[in-house]
Amino acid sequence: MEGNGYDKRMQELHEQLYTDYYNKKNTVSSEFKIIALEGMKLVTGLRQGWGNRAVEAAWNAPDHQMLAAMELNIWNFASSKTEARLAAMSDLIINKEKEGINSFGDFRKLAAKRIDRFNADWLKTEYDTAVSVAQNSAAFARAWEQKDEFPFFQYQTVGDSNVRTSHAALNGKVFNLKDGAARRLWPPNDYGCRCEMIQLPSRVQSSSVTRGKEGIEILGDVFKRGEWNVNRAESKSVFNQKQRYSRITALKSKLENSNYKTYGMPTIAEISKGKTPLKLDTSITPGNVKELFVPAGKTKGGGRFMGFTDYLGRKMILKEKAFKDHTTKVKYTKQNRHQQFGKVGEVLKTPDEVWINPHEKEFNATYLKYYSDATIVVQTTLQNEWLTVETWYQLERNEKSIRKGLEIKRERS
Repeated sequence: MEGNGYDKRMQELHEQLYTDYYNKKNTVSSEFKIIALEGMKLVTGLRQGWGNRAVEAAWNAPDHQMLAAMELNIWNFASSKTEARLAAMSDLIINKEKEGINSFGDFRKLAAKRIDRFNADWLKTEYDTAVSVAQNSAAFARAWEQKDEFPFFQYQTVGDSNVRTSHAALNGKVFNLKDGAARRLWPPNDYGCRCEMIQLPSRVQSSSVTRGKEGIEILGDVFKRGEWNVNRAESKSVFNQKQRYSRITALKSKLENSNYKTYGMPTIAEISKGKTPLKLDTSITPGNVKELFVPAGKTKGGGRFMGFTDYLGRKMILKEKAFKDHTTKVKYTKQNRHQQFGKVGEVLKTPDEVWINPHEKEFNATYLKYYSDATIVVQTTLQNEWLTVETWYQLERNEKSIRKGLEIKRERS
């Protein structure tokens, strides 16, 4: 959702948040919808900045690991921002001068004035940061792949009057990619930073190479003690702890105690009306299902994996062991997991709903696709920095246990 559509929807959500907060009603539904809307905006910027490399890079390229970790980082950042919104409203109901309660109209004006900064100026800066971090992280991943042939990089500014003095002082300086301190200079080095690094071949004279520590000294104490003194590609983060609005301590319990009813969503039975029936390939057996496993690469441990891409372009893997377990073990074949496997790609590409549970170090996503007579679920997780398909099955149990957390995609009929 872009432009006016995004702004209008965000304004609607904030109006509901103001009303519920003032009337002491449960605000979780509004909070989650704001997190989802804002988080997806930033994730869109992240993927835009990464560009074609996110599509073209090999399955075992570090790009996909970085992207997955950075998306988790964005969801936690967006969550912290919404908790900060609640904190910003906490003292606005009481009118300390009149020693009474503000009217809703007065409260709304005060809240909107305070929170307008979250929605306009700050969001634009955060979106631009997500794009810049992605662009430069993709460039770093490429440089690291080619470090044997191009082991040096040169700092380059855009050269106009808006370049910071400290950044201009680095312009043209050459650094060694194997120098850890030098890698911390990899842009962006501040909000709105437009600098970039240019790869250089191995024939660079050692006398022309600047040590990373010297470069850090040039950027000065503000950089050394601030939030930008880190290589975002290596830390796999768009926003670090210093840039968060709050510690998001309440998010985990809110996620655990929320489900589709929190959002006022219809039941699966209601959604499934009018859908087409599920059709499974009954010719697939535990004996021949192995033909469906198409290897896309190997993990560091040497195990093979199959690759999948979801509706947003996220790349994820299914390890061969998990495939074999789900398609040959009796407890799974009794549930027709071997025949359901043919639907995994379809569910990921065209899900009806996607739910996530982002914690500090976890990113669990549940994809659901509805048919008139069944629901197929695919569950994925961020495991050792890989987005991994953990399991798939036909939903038989209580939908409240599956349709829970943060809803980030819904196919509306």
